[in-house]
Formats: sequence, structure tokens, C-alpha cells
Amino acid sequence: MRRILLAGLVMAAACAGSGARGMPTRDPDVITAVELATQAGVTARQAIERLRPRFLRVRGPSTINAPDADRIVVYVDNSRMGGVEVLNQIRADDITEIRYMSAPDATSRYGTGHSAGAIVIMRK
Repeated sequence: MRRILLAGLVMAAACAGSGARGMPTRDPDVITAVELATQAGVTARQAIERLRPRFLRVRGPSTINAPDADRIVVYVDNSRMGGVEVLNQIRADDITEIRYMSAPDATSRYGTGHSAGAIVIMRK
């Protein structure tokens, strides 16, 4: 009898789930307008540092032959603008989305020169 009861409890627990059903999941590669609304009065860089600091972490070493190879490239409305210093010139209030693209994804979309990935900003 104990085994049947124990088996029933185990099955009930397995079917219960986490209760998170219906809750939207956060995309680790995207900062949405809803999240940006909590960052009023700051720059894009400050918003990224607070919400997704890993966007700014460089992946992969630079080389002597290509010292800028480890620079993250920033795009604004799909136009290449430069490195992360551009983020200091854009207000978070003016942005609808910030997306991080891995090196392979950025290279596939924008061509070579994205060994550290890209940050794509879409403005309002």
C-alpha cells in the first residue's frame, strides 16, 4: 500500500509543473521597450550595463595583426555606427529594442568583421 501511495505522490509531483505557465520568458539576447522603460534618463550603455552586462563582454582575444578584432560593433537602425562608445551618445528613452548578436549571427547578417559580435539598436 505504501508503494502505491508513494508512486501516486511521485506522479502527482511530476505532473504539477513549476507554475510559470503563461508567464513570458525573457530573451537573454534582447532588451525590450518594457525593460528600457525602467531605465529612464540613462544612456544605452548604462541600460545595457544594468540589464544585460554580458552584451559588453568581449568574446575572444585580439591579435597583433588585428587589434580591433575584439571590438563589438554597434548598429543603429541597421546602420553600422562604430564601437561601444556609440552607446554613450544614445538615450535609452529613444530606443525600442537592443539586441545582442553573436559573432556568427552578426557575420551572417552584416558580413565579416564581427568576431566579438554586434549590438543592434532599434530607435523609436
